[in-house]
Amino acid sequence: MEAENAKLRTQVASLSTRPTQVAYDDLKKDYDVIESILDGTQKENAHAEEQIKFLKERQRKLEDALARFIGPNW
Repeated sequence: MEAENAKLRTQVASLSTRPTQVAYDDLKKDYDVIESILDGTQKENAHAEEQIKFLKERQRKLEDALARFIGPNW
């Protein structure tokens, strides 16, 4: 009986250190917000990378055109 009581006390002590449901829900909401921000940031970064690639290609084409029309040392 004493061993069972000690085991139950240990379990109660362990359970008392767990966060409450309200704290868990708050953490879950924060996590979801952060995930949403991360997702938006990743999409924004992907779009920016596409723009950079497009602009680099445009710059290369313009430099090639300048080299053809004006010469290699434009």
